[in-house]
Amino acid sequence: MLNNPIVYRVFTHPLPYQWVLATVFPLLVWAVLVKLARRSPGILPPVLQWLRGLAWGLWFFLILWGLYCLFAGVGSGVFFTVQPLIFATLGGTNLMYHWVRRRVNPEAYVKEPNEGWWPSKREI
Repeated sequence: MLNNPIVYRVFTHPLPYQWVLATVFPLLVWAVLVKLARRSPGILPPVLQWLRGLAWGLWFFLILWGLYCLFAGVGSGVFFTVQPLIFATLGGTNLMYHWVRRRVNPEAYVKEPNEGWWPSKREI
C-alpha cells in the first residue's frame, strides 16, 4: 500500500471516515429511538419537537455555510469538505423526523383520493 500513493492517500484522509460517521450517526440514533418507542410510545411527541428544531437548524446551517463560503471567499476545498458532512447528517435527521412524525400524527399524511379533477371539484 505504501508503494501506491493514491491508495495511501485515500485510506489516510479523514474525510471518508467523517462522511461515514455523519451518515451512520443519525441512523444509530434512529435505531435507539425505535427501541425506546417500542417500550414506551409516549416519548415520541416531545422528541418530535426536538427533531423538528434539529432538522430546520441543520437546513439553515447548510444554507448559511454555503452563503458564507460564497461571500467570504473560502476555498472550494473547505466548502466541499464540510458541505457533504452537513448534508449527510441532515438526510439522516430528516428520515428520523418524518418517521417520528408519521407515528405521532398519521392523519397528516393521509390524502383524500381524487377523481382526476384536481384542483377544481368535479362538476355534476
